[in-house]
Amino acid sequence: MATGGFERFTQLTAQQRQTFLARAAANPAAAARLRLSEAQRRLWFLERLTDGGALYNLPSAHRFRGRFSVPALRRALAELAQRHEMLRMRYVEVLGEPLQLPSGAPLECPLVDLSGLAAADREAELLRYTEVDARTPFLLAGGPLARASVLRLAQDDHVLLLNLHHSIADGWSLDLLYGELESRYDAHLAGEPVPAPPPAAGYPGYAARQRDWLDGPEAERSLAFWRTELASAPAGLGLPADPVDPARRPGEGAVVSRELSGAVTGALRELGRAEGATLFMVLLGAYTAVLRRHTGRADLVVGSPVSGRAQVEWAEVVGLFVNTTVFRVRPDGGASFRELLSAVRATTLRAYAHQEVPFDWLVDRLGVRRESGRNPLFSAFLSVEGFSERPVRLGGLAGEDIEAHSATAWFDLSLWIGERRDGGLRIDLTYAADRFAPATAERLADDLVRLLGAAADDPSATVESLAPRLREALPEAAAVPEAADVLGAADAASGSRTGRPPLTALEHTVADTWATLLERPEVYLDDDFFELGGRSLVALQAVARLNEICGTDLHPVELFEAPTVESFARLLGESTGPGTGADPGALRTIRPGSGPAVLCLPPIGGDILCYAALAGALDDDRPVYAAAVPGLHDDRAPLRTAAELAEHFLGLLAAEGVAGPVTLVGWSMGGVVAVEMAHRLAATGRRPEVVLIDTPMPGPGDEDADLTAEFSRYLAAAGGRTGPAGTTTAECPDDGALWAWAQQHGIIGPELDERRFGAMAEVFRTNVGLLARPGVPGYDGEVLYLAAEQDAADRRWAPWETALSGGLTVRRVPGDHFSVMTRPRVRRIAEEIDTWWKRRPAHGADSAGAR
Repeated sequence: MATGGFERFTQLTAQQRQTFLARAAANPAAAARLRLSEAQRRLWFLERLTDGGALYNLPSAHRFRGRFSVPALRRALAELAQRHEMLRMRYVEVLGEPLQLPSGAPLECPLVDLSGLAAADREAELLRYTEVDARTPFLLAGGPLARASVLRLAQDDHVLLLNLHHSIADGWSLDLLYGELESRYDAHLAGEPVPAPPPAAGYPGYAARQRDWLDGPEAERSLAFWRTELASAPAGLGLPADPVDPARRPGEGAVVSRELSGAVTGALRELGRAEGATLFMVLLGAYTAVLRRHTGRADLVVGSPVSGRAQVEWAEVVGLFVNTTVFRVRPDGGASFRELLSAVRATTLRAYAHQEVPFDWLVDRLGVRRESGRNPLFSAFLSVEGFSERPVRLGGLAGEDIEAHSATAWFDLSLWIGERRDGGLRIDLTYAADRFAPATAERLADDLVRLLGAAADDPSATVESLAPRLREALPEAAAVPEAADVLGAADAASGSRTGRPPLTALEHTVADTWATLLERPEVYLDDDFFELGGRSLVALQAVARLNEICGTDLHPVELFEAPTVESFARLLGESTGPGTGADPGALRTIRPGSGPAVLCLPPIGGDILCYAALAGALDDDRPVYAAAVPGLHDDRAPLRTAAELAEHFLGLLAAEGVAGPVTLVGWSMGGVVAVEMAHRLAATGRRPEVVLIDTPMPGPGDEDADLTAEFSRYLAAAGGRTGPAGTTTAECPDDGALWAWAQQHGIIGPELDERRFGAMAEVFRTNVGLLARPGVPGYDGEVLYLAAEQDAADRRWAPWETALSGGLTVRRVPGDHFSVMTRPRVRRIAEEIDTWWKRRPAHGADSAGAR
């Protein structure tokens, strides 16, 4: 059996252990690796005070229906444990001080076979086993802090259980682990192990650096801020307790859920934009307004999670980095909601500037008296995060989340708010079941939804008039212990998205602009515009707004080469003024790489930003290029035929020096241009691979089609709107009227001027005409056609079977004509292309003389 530092330590005598500690103390580097971080120490001592509960477990369960390999999973888990030492970490106690040492023991993954049970019994046993695993505590002193197991319900039905103690991981860590598990499992399933070096940094190094920071001047400056900010802050929430079942134990929680419509959510986002505030700030203002009404207090402290991963070196490290910061809000009943939002904005920005201070270190330095069952500094918690639509995928199987365990209440109230796929919000209010009755929580959740709707309708109304009246008088407040601790809830939502905060003025400007337009509570230095959900029209607004602020002349296509806050801020800083931006019609590198090139051809709108998500999802390490059509971002006249566009893009490839094998990818109209280019390349002896994404065959359409109606629907779809459906020529007889309509409905912002909008409309009309001209050249090379499943009845690929005599492979992908290229559906397109590439005899079969 492999041994590590933990096993060797346990074999020492008491005298030898003291000698070991003395030697470690004389070696700062060795001592740094042994000591726990502030957050770890907090959990260690809290667990010692509990009676064996599982308050700080991070359980997850995913069900996979289909071909599943337990050996591949076990090998992948074993590699993860070797790569991330926190999965092998053990705690020991010497002279009352906790220390951490890595173990050499592997991460076991036993198989529990339930397939012999009757179907109903299998499902019941699945839920029971999942609940038991979630509720079984870890033994901190010497015990493993991570465990995994697999339940087999049938040969094609398995459940993976993964449970970590919160002291070794946070939500970011879970995302990281599952992402690596997916790639390693898939590699082992294919018989292609992919070794990876351990992270350059380790969590013990982070703990040591944190201690150095706490001994420095920055920590003292931040401490001085918090002393002032929290002076005389109320000790508790002040929400009166209810008579509840005395059998309820501290830490037991229950949840009430509500939904906020997309229309109200959209209005709240617009309010935030107008006030320079994030959605988080809007929701924090509403939360405190409702708490003010229910508690009668006009001075409230709310806790919220922050990443704790300010440096990029910690991005790939598993560990407990998450921190909690607090916001002290004083909602004035006589102030308007707009004025409350302004005050909340100022409060949050001040707090974020000092978010590195570890919460428990702050509590100690402030001299806050700790009480059993009561969280120091705050009792109300708020987390605003987007829910990930991407399931865990192993070998192509999408895992189904299983939530069998009951809620845990770390505080009196914990408000979890996330975005739904339809643009609305999901609101989950977790409450301490040993303190409050369900009716109280229901009333709080209802009042919050009503207040948000009222604020969206009339943000100029006073907080007092917006706050809903209680349905019954509040009883006298009772002194009842509050719920337990901060650290577990600070990151219990495993989808939390965190990173390095912006530092320079330009970085703050870019981050704030993106946060407002993309409706994100926070945007960090490493955040990618497209991964945050940026679309073509939003990119136009974002770049135009930053050009206006900074006096530059950048173009939206430059987001491809500088997609992060950090890189785009650097690009802004290097631009000296108007006219200095790169040629907007040049060939752009969407993603660098090696091997055969990929060229993405623009769809009917003429832009290429739609390919950002696809380029990021492709597994093959090919370089990906794209270029917008002439006339969209410059003053050139639009090209009117597919042949002209084909010659244009071939010229760009030649000018850029892109030679040799190439794959041509075209969505919608881009596919028509791709076939035209493939025909011309074939005449020179090169037969490129061609991918058509829901491309219609050119030909006469509805001669009476209203181009204004078509363009307005295109704009709404390009902006990610499900409505309005569009307008008509009768309502908007010219581009100026259509421009005003689009602004009125929030499809475009004021940054997109009428001239630029007119160029977009002209390109669209020109390309509609291009698609109306029948006839495409023949091509005998290999072509992959990806058909939108929801539009499959149209069989758009059928006419191509005659023109493409070399072989047409048709695969269906989820979504309709527009949504196939949006996350998460675009991942399926990338998977189909990757699979098609791998099945080919060899990349580069299109080189000269190949046929």
